[in-house]
Amino acid sequence: MSAAVAKLAQLRPGVRGYTVADLHTLPEVGPRYELIDGSIVMSPSATSAHNMIARWIAQLIEDADPGGEYVVATDQSVTIDDHNEPRPDIVVLPAAYIDDSPFPVDGVQLVVEVVSPTSALRDTEIKRVLYARAGVRRTARARRPSAAS
Repeated sequence: MSAAVAKLAQLRPGVRGYTVADLHTLPEVGPRYELIDGSIVMSPSATSAHNMIARWIAQLIEDADPGGEYVVATDQSVTIDDHNEPRPDIVVLPAAYIDDSPFPVDGVQLVVEVVSPTSALRDTEIKRVLYARAGVRRTARARRPSAAS
């Protein structure tokens, strides 16, 4: 049993599920973790193709110069509330949060999710609604042409 699974077995979610505090007790080594509406979601490492697409998009956004007020980051956790801390593939965030991880959703200008076959519903629907509820005005999804259906 992995350390993450062992730790999860010890946690007892409240009525609304797990919290950000619960999430932060999990080991940082191993799978990626996100907290979505009180549920802890573990994801495997991204594929090289997924990371390549995220890197290309992040570079294009940086080349468009979001200005000194904002920075482009990849694979960083964003705290929305006590029961939500997603980890978007690409995010344009206030430069004031450059050293924070996770960082608060306040001021996030854009979130981009690179859709993976194992997380398509979460990337295209669930997280889009979650970001909108949190006040993120711009979201986008990218998908490999061969993965489109």
